Amino acid sequence: FRGIYLCVAPRWIGMGLIVGLEEKLPSGFLLTTVEKLAGYMRKNSLWPATFGLACCAIEMMAIGSAAYQPLFFGATQRNGVGLSTLVTVGCIPIFTGIIGRLYLKEPISKTWLLATVLAILGLIIRSWGIIELKNVTGLFMAMAAGISVAFYLNAAKIELRKGEYLLELPAIAYLLGSFLLLPFLIHQDLSWAIRPSGFFVCIYLGVVTMAIANSLQISGLRVLASGPTATLMLTDPFTATLLAIFVLKEDFGILPAIGLILVAVALIWQSYAISEKSRTQN
Repeated sequence: FRGIYLCVAPRWIGMGLIVGLEEKLPSGFLLTTVEKLAGYMRKNSLWPATFGLACCAIEMMAIGSAAYQPLFFGATQRNGVGLSTLVTVGCIPIFTGIIGRLYLKEPISKTWLLATVLAILGLIIRSWGIIELKNVTGLFMAMAAGISVAFYLNAAKIELRKGEYLLELPAIAYLLGSFLLLPFLIHQDLSWAIRPSGFFVCIYLGVVTMAIANSLQISGLRVLASGPTATLMLTDPFTATLLAIFVLKEDFGILPAIGLILVAVALIWQSYAISEKSRTQN
């Protein structure tokens, strides 16, 4: 849904910073409010759980979340949505797996590697003919956007291993990320945000595409390795393609259909491998 918004929204300078703030600020406040309620329940529970947030990983999550939007939207302004999205989402599982292996000592399974390569190949085929490299800086910005998400996921995994709660992680990370973006918005026109349509967009992006979606993401990351989690996140461009077909009425030829099938096969393959591993362990 965020991709659909990107396609139909007007473009302006500083768009990445504003969209990053309008997503993270509402979601941060929402998750923080929910977390206060959850904290009260934990405090008064018969079995109170331990509480604590280590600074370094949370700060890395905040930096990663704050860096993503300016880098990604900066890339789209230079090379368009197609190429920028392809490079960004392709880098996320690759670098998440690499960082997870180096810092978290998570094993790189053959299934994860092959499923990830197959999914990225499918996305390339899906985008073939509609992507064009116009600006090298934009290419590196798209890669950096993907790497920022990879750092966010692995930092979240570090905190989850310490026993931190699901809502605390995105809540604190998004609030800190919002504060990091605020100084860059001094000269931006934010009058659109007080209009009914602009306010609705802020709430929708903050609640649906950030708060709810990323809470589910963290829930999955709690039980899965960071690499497979990132690969399953390729459901996002897969869903975006379906929405583009049925909502934006985009033309869909044989080659994009083949790419979409490959992505679907890769996602099913990775999901099946995870379920088989879980069943074997149990």
